[in-house]
Amino acid sequence: MFYGDIISTMHNLLNSFSEEIQLSINAITGYNILCSYKQGSIIYCFAKNKLSNIVKRLYITRGSKMTVQDSKINGITLKKMMISAASNLEQTKEELNAINVFPIPDGDTGVNLFLTMRTVVEQFDEIDPSSINEAAQLITKGSFLGAKGNSGVIISQFFQGFSSEIENHEEVGIDIFAKALEAGCEWSYEAVLHPTEGTILTVIKDTAAIAKKIAEKGGNWNEMITETYSTAVVSLENTPNLLPCLKEAGVVDAGAMGFVNVWLGWCFQLMDSLGIKITHIEEEYEKMQNGE
Repeated sequence: MFYGDIISTMHNLLNSFSEEIQLSINAITGYNILCSYKQGSIIYCFAKNKLSNIVKRLYITRGSKMTVQDSKINGITLKKMMISAASNLEQTKEELNAINVFPIPDGDTGVNLFLTMRTVVEQFDEIDPSSINEAAQLITKGSFLGAKGNSGVIISQFFQGFSSEIENHEEVGIDIFAKALEAGCEWSYEAVLHPTEGTILTVIKDTAAIAKKIAEKGGNWNEMITETYSTAVVSLENTPNLLPCLKEAGVVDAGAMGFVNVWLGWCFQLMDSLGIKITHIEEEYEKMQNGE
């Protein structure tokens, strides 16, 4: 098939899609479309980057932006993920303090999580890491230096475990990302002498588990972001059913909510960096940033 025929075929496939999506296809000026096909409601195409000559598999669904299915995240993306997570914790630290019940109601979970995250972010001051490797080293250092309180120690171990899995890579795709989450989960549990379900540990475990399933079935970043966030939220809402003291107080676990807020920041920046639009996650992030 000649290039002109390919473009013609692509436009024919787009006939059943909205004008917005057609414009999204036409806006990919950095790629030359090589071939394409339609499967269900998804259009796939293989395109070559005009500068690097790297061929990537692209896909587009109704109501979404064009995105790159095998995109990898770099050090800059990881830095932005940590900054967004810290910002979410800063916005919600008082709310987290107010629902702090387990292990003791000392009202400091929100502050401890935020201080831990702030120390991590401070390592990136005036540094734009060129690779995942460099970003991972900064996260490991900040996590080690900044861990505060029970939840702060647990999430710092999560970050160190996550970083240990990615530190030998320049960029990270879905498979390594999922493995890093699994490593972060393992490190988190090892940080606690007697792990208790219904806490931040459970939400980390459930999030890592769904990420592993998505990677193993060959899922894309859209699925990774959507399903891990929804899983984290459901897991958080279930914490009172696992921990009686939470049900008695009528609250969810504060540390678990803190992790969901961190994960929301990660998801938002992954979407931004990968060119993915997931409306309900964008809305949740904006509400949190606006203090709603």
